[in-house]
Amino acid sequence: MKQLFTFLFLLSFVNGFSQVKPDLTNTGTTGTLTAYTGTTTITTDNFILENAIISGSLNIKANNVTIKNCLIETGGYYGIRCNYKDSNGNDYTNLLIEDCEIRGMQSAAIYGDNFIARRCNIWNSGNDGLKPVSNFLIESCYIHELGYADGAHADGVQMVNGGNGIMRWNNFDMPWNNPTYANSQCIIMSTNVGTINNVLIEDNWINGGGYSVQIIDKGNGLGVPTNVSVLNNLFGRDHEFGPQRTDAGVVWQCNTYEDDGEAIGECPSLTVESLTTSKGIKMYPNPASDNLNFNFSIDFSGMLFMYDVTGRQVLELTLENTLDKTVSVNCSEFIPGMYFVKMNSKNKSYATKVLIE
Repeated sequence: MKQLFTFLFLLSFVNGFSQVKPDLTNTGTTGTLTAYTGTTTITTDNFILENAIISGSLNIKANNVTIKNCLIETGGYYGIRCNYKDSNGNDYTNLLIEDCEIRGMQSAAIYGDNFIARRCNIWNSGNDGLKPVSNFLIESCYIHELGYADGAHADGVQMVNGGNGIMRWNNFDMPWNNPTYANSQCIIMSTNVGTINNVLIEDNWINGGGYSVQIIDKGNGLGVPTNVSVLNNLFGRDHEFGPQRTDAGVVWQCNTYEDDGEAIGECPSLTVESLTTSKGIKMYPNPASDNLNFNFSIDFSGMLFMYDVTGRQVLELTLENTLDKTVSVNCSEFIPGMYFVKMNSKNKSYATKVLIE
């Protein structure tokens, strides 16, 4: 099933996340490291590489690889490359990169698909910080001091095609006039070589760049990035031209300057209510094993989504004319565990959790 990381308000509402600003004290390596002498091309599924100093670039050609508490220092093109395919033409999936420091690379710390990067300290790149393509989560990372190469135009996150990703709780610290590092954009999404669809940029600290965030149609006939939302971010003022350059269709809401709370654009209200306390919709049973039911005493028109705890969307259902009706979802083939439920209409959103046994 196609992986979609479209939480929007869901996880922050249900779980009440409270985040601290990423910096040198809470990103990167966390304990004793020893020199790694193994292969830098990982071809074994479920491989775990942790507590290591890695001199060189890692190429990921396996599924379910974990890289944790590692220092990756390389003069190669990438710190980690993860856009390879297997002999059947399928992507390798489920790469987890946690508590790593990645530095020295010529182009970018991470390039590719199907990865989670969490609490990483990414810096001293010749050019960019990360080059994600599809199915990614970049979370609680510190991205700074990029563009040491001559003529660099360094971006914190650079996307030229792809989608299905989330960037949240990261600190992009990239003042445009740094004399040592050629910071360009903190985040740029531009349809250079393909379309871009379904990306959430939420609850980040974003400071610097020419334009801090630039999301544009490159003019190659591929159009504006679609289903892109920039929500609730805190901006610094160390940009050259402004905090944003975004084409029509990009959702830009509730972003402010960090120093004084000045609004950058509009912040329309969106009511979010728990399904467990809603008077118009009842969800039962919880826990569920076969059918999960939604009984409506209101006429609701919108969408119903379900996600597993990794952010993978497992259900998308259109709801219309629901008054005095019950909608049932067959959960018998879901993997047992916790799931997140979200229902949203034009001006209201509901969210809750359900346990599938």
